[in-house]
Amino acid sequence: MKLISFIGMIIWIIFADALYASRPYTPKIEDPILEPWRWRHFYELDGKGVRSILEDQNHTMWFGCDVGVIRYDGLNWVEYDTTSGLISVPVIALQASDNGSIYAGSAGGISIFKENHWTALFPEKPNPELTITKIIQLNDHSVLAAGNKGLFHFKNERLEAVYTVPNHITYFQQQAPDSRIIEISEDFLQNNSFHVCDVYNKNDSTLWIAVGYDHGTSGRIIKAVYCDSTNSFNMELFHKEHPNKKYYNGTKLFIPASGALWSVTGQVDQSITIFTDSTSLDLWLGSKFGVDNIYSDVIQMRDGTIFVGGLGRFFAFREGIWKFYVSPAVPVPTSNRVLFYEDSKGDLWLIGKQNEVFMIEYTSQNWATHKNLNFHVTDHDGNRWFINREGRVIKNVDDKWISYGQEDGLISTPVRVFCTSYGELWVSGGHLSNAAVAYLSNGKWVKKIFPKLGWGIDARSVFEDYSGALWFGCNIDIKPEKGHQGGIIKFPDPRHKKDEFIHYKLPQTEVGVYGIGQSKDGIIWVAGVSGCYFDSEQWHATHFPKEFIYHTDCIYTSEDSILWVGSRNYGLFRFDGREWRNFNMSTGLNSNSVTSIFAESDTCVWISTSKGISRYDGYSWTTDIFPRQLDIVNEGGEIRKSGLRSLWINKSSRIWNRRGEKNISETLLNEQPYWTVYYKQDEQPPETDIVRYEEEVSQTGNTIITWSGKDPYSRTAVENLQYSYRIDENEWTSFSSETSHFFSELKSGLHTLEVRARDMDFNIDPTPVKIEFEVMYPIYLRREFLIPVGLLTMLSIFLLVRVVRKSRQLRQAKRETDNILQNVEEGLFLLDNKFNLGSQYSEFLKGVFNEENMANKSLIQLLSGKISPEELDSVQSYLNIMFRKDTDENMLEELNPLSNIKFDYGKDLTPRYFSFRFRNIPVLDKNILEHNLIVVVQDITEQINLGKKLQKAQQDADRKMKWLLSILHVDPAMLQEFIASADNELVYVSEILNAGNVLDDFSANMEKIYRSMHLMKGNASLLSLDLFAEETHKYEDKISELQKKEKPGKDDIEALKTDLESIKASIVEITSLLDRISEIHNQMRTKRGFEKKLLVQSLKNLIDDASKSEHKKVKLKYDQFNIEEIPYQKRLLIKEFLIQFIRNSIAHGIELPKDRKKNKKPECGEIQISTFKNENEYGIIYSDDGRGLQLDKLKEKALKSGKWKSSEIESWSRDQLAELIFISGISTSDAVTIVSGRGVGLDMVKHKLDQNNGEIIIDSREGQYCRFTVKFTAEAEKE
Repeated sequence: MKLISFIGMIIWIIFADALYASRPYTPKIEDPILEPWRWRHFYELDGKGVRSILEDQNHTMWFGCDVGVIRYDGLNWVEYDTTSGLISVPVIALQASDNGSIYAGSAGGISIFKENHWTALFPEKPNPELTITKIIQLNDHSVLAAGNKGLFHFKNERLEAVYTVPNHITYFQQQAPDSRIIEISEDFLQNNSFHVCDVYNKNDSTLWIAVGYDHGTSGRIIKAVYCDSTNSFNMELFHKEHPNKKYYNGTKLFIPASGALWSVTGQVDQSITIFTDSTSLDLWLGSKFGVDNIYSDVIQMRDGTIFVGGLGRFFAFREGIWKFYVSPAVPVPTSNRVLFYEDSKGDLWLIGKQNEVFMIEYTSQNWATHKNLNFHVTDHDGNRWFINREGRVIKNVDDKWISYGQEDGLISTPVRVFCTSYGELWVSGGHLSNAAVAYLSNGKWVKKIFPKLGWGIDARSVFEDYSGALWFGCNIDIKPEKGHQGGIIKFPDPRHKKDEFIHYKLPQTEVGVYGIGQSKDGIIWVAGVSGCYFDSEQWHATHFPKEFIYHTDCIYTSEDSILWVGSRNYGLFRFDGREWRNFNMSTGLNSNSVTSIFAESDTCVWISTSKGISRYDGYSWTTDIFPRQLDIVNEGGEIRKSGLRSLWINKSSRIWNRRGEKNISETLLNEQPYWTVYYKQDEQPPETDIVRYEEEVSQTGNTIITWSGKDPYSRTAVENLQYSYRIDENEWTSFSSETSHFFSELKSGLHTLEVRARDMDFNIDPTPVKIEFEVMYPIYLRREFLIPVGLLTMLSIFLLVRVVRKSRQLRQAKRETDNILQNVEEGLFLLDNKFNLGSQYSEFLKGVFNEENMANKSLIQLLSGKISPEELDSVQSYLNIMFRKDTDENMLEELNPLSNIKFDYGKDLTPRYFSFRFRNIPVLDKNILEHNLIVVVQDITEQINLGKKLQKAQQDADRKMKWLLSILHVDPAMLQEFIASADNELVYVSEILNAGNVLDDFSANMEKIYRSMHLMKGNASLLSLDLFAEETHKYEDKISELQKKEKPGKDDIEALKTDLESIKASIVEITSLLDRISEIHNQMRTKRGFEKKLLVQSLKNLIDDASKSEHKKVKLKYDQFNIEEIPYQKRLLIKEFLIQFIRNSIAHGIELPKDRKKNKKPECGEIQISTFKNENEYGIIYSDDGRGLQLDKLKEKALKSGKWKSSEIESWSRDQLAELIFISGISTSDAVTIVSGRGVGLDMVKHKLDQNNGEIIIDSREGQYCRFTVKFTAEAEKE
């Protein structure tokens, strides 16, 4: 007996390891149909009426449609119709043969595609009465087509035989004289009809045929076997319809792996019939799930799952259980019959007949969601290690899964599995509420427990440093009363001395290690509520970067020794051993709250934030790589990798990770999310195309080039592709979503542009698209210009020679006429010293003076009535001076009153402008030298009018240029929002001014207009639209002046209306300019996805402008501001409030730099904005660090206003005095400026809040700050 016991002990020792490691585990994969990221909608097929689908030997997809056949190779779509050779449309059936040909059956005949084109196979011309419903390839590689007139058997693309009814034989003999026409036995006919609904052959010699009769009201199933001796099918009746079981037109036949024959009818209220060896079974799936019993298709996938299509729904049979799928749980078309197809990759194609087409990545090759597992590491032998929901460690290799638990020496609550650089497996977590680790040795887990460290080790706090030492950090919420000290456990030499460790206590304000990493300089860094680091001698609290004094939630050291630290509020930090670099929302992150990091290298960094998973390529961030369902919250999962392109996204919870701290019920643990998603990155790169470019670019060198891309099978949607480009073989740009670029001032000559696309798996097009274009040289440097210029120069020289010769002949004559030619232009007359015209004058003067006879008449008399008396006096004085002998006419030319004179001819004639020029002419008479004047007159009316038009045009152009310069920097969306708001306010003001009783309550009406103008001025200032802000400010001035009038009248209202039209015209100008530059905005600017960025930048601009005008220094702090927490319909209101608060702070609150310095404050004031949102309310908090509310000044202004009695004001509390800021006309400013002084802004805020059921709370401390809290209730928002 003792010998037997001893032998048993020896056997136990020998096989113990195997016994410990022999516990199997069965993983559970989530239903792939319910994972929306697997679904791809092919919008290119929408509206095409898809009826059938096929994949050929080259993995090209073919779709039979109402419009013909559509071919898709994963990138390009090609559409074929009757003009391409198809015999007819619609195409109902498709089949590929082994020789590469494609058969298409349609309503009219059969077509074949070979050698890259379609031809009619049978008949030669379409027959509208012939409809092909199904085409299959048989085991002997022949092709069988079925339709409403029988069966058509093709061998080697030749019609071998037709099986049909007697009344069609003659037609087929005529159409196929070389084919055998076989008459179908009457045993299979009804009313001389043989309408084949479906034919099915499953890898054997048996052919199953479903036939419908009487327009689909009855049918039969026929079994056929091909007989080599007769070269025909021998048919026998398998099943004839029963009164309660009819096999109607539209029946689908199917044999799954079980071998039973399924008959799936397309008629209403009929069951699926399953035929076994001797019996049949009725399957009523619709009744089972409470829907109609109507079915459309059936398929069995490679994993054994059977799918049955219905009307706007489908069913699946998997692992002995039927499931039901319907919209909106899955995007199946709601009103169409569902068809299925499995391609060579195992993906499932789902078609809403004649509707939408989807592809589902059905297999686990690229996606797999493992329920109740989190992936941790792949060891050196290729084994993958997991922890399941129950806390057991799971090992997987190939299809073998093994489970480890406490019975194998494992700790009770493991949270992390870790593989060292030398291949050893460790787990960390806790054991019976004590921090603990364990390592795998010879198939057993060996525990190490650290009761002084804490109740457990944080899953994030496991690290192997460069020397091979292992570091384990405590979890938070240690219990000193139980002896917990917190800190870190270090194993200096875990490979050889597992019993030697060091327990470090950390200089943390709150004990808890959220991660451990090491930088290139060897320093150990610890993340947590307050960070710290170890310089190999002692620990130090982290004070730089300054953000590390707050929460850092994760840390990672990449293989190239770059340290990455994730902050809860400030984004991601990178440290290369020399300097820190911060990535946040301003540099491409979609959130500043980083929850997990996985850094492969400096050019491949994966992070998860509160708003999704992003990847860094060394230059820029790509956000939203995975669906939002895979987002990782803090302490709720991580990103891991196994193999070259395999990612794992773990989902867990804070409760699960901290289950070792206290007893948590199994029910609560089971309610927590716990799964992992496996994703295999695709390796197929996208392709890139140039959409638009100019081969010849104008000499300005400005051009827009547009591009696009496509990823195989739309694995990455077009809108998610990114692009990089380079010009003239310079450096490539960073990848971005920009699909066009405006190239400016390119040099003249030839240029090349290359563009490459990148998909969401970071595959880059290896063959970038390349174009060449030429920037034209200036016209004067082009050959087509230089040749004509050369010829013209030669001609000019020739003509010049001739002119010189002619000039010699004309020179004498020219001397005699020069005196006249130099003075005569348009009109000409002589004027004597009595101001009378001579007897000779040009014809032109009749039109000038509107007189027929002007000889010897006085010029003064002729001018009288056409110019003003004052101008006439000036003319007389000027002429008197001109007739003096010592007069220098050149010096008097500028004094000439008639050099630019307007003639007014009365009502009947249009006024005209003339220029009179006077020259002294010496005349010899009776030996006395007298001075006469020769007068030249020009009509300058057109020049004057043109000058006025040009001046007005210049003014308009200057105005529009100012508008253009002011709005070019403004985002079009914000500008549209401003225009819409301004239009509403202008309509409101117009209604007030046009009301018949506007003067009855003049003061109240003017206050309403004040508010509107103040609001528009604030919005304009926000966008730096200074012209509009000045206009509204001037309008406020006019209203202010009117309010001082004792009795304003209708003329005053009309004046306001006129000025209002000018403001409206400005809005029209802005709108017009916005329309003109919108295309430039779209093409030159990258689309901006962050509304917060736009608003914050505008607020910064407003602060800069306002503070400059007030000679102050102010900065904006906005890290806690998230506009997305505000409902869309309240965002404009919030923006308007922020404008008024900022203007008030700069005008009233924040002191001048010198005053702040005296008060020991920073010279630069600070404005801080933030948002908040919870279940009951949401809103904003605004504050400045200025002087606070000046209650004494408010009190003084209230007394001066005369609205309240002095005794009443003296009795007010501080809160009541503070409320004065919301009263119209009460302002602490001593003067009115464009920034402040009217006391209208906060009155408008209160008025708008009352209209929107909002609440504002004031908190102010003199000399320190002023804070406004604006709140709205969530209930009001729902209403």
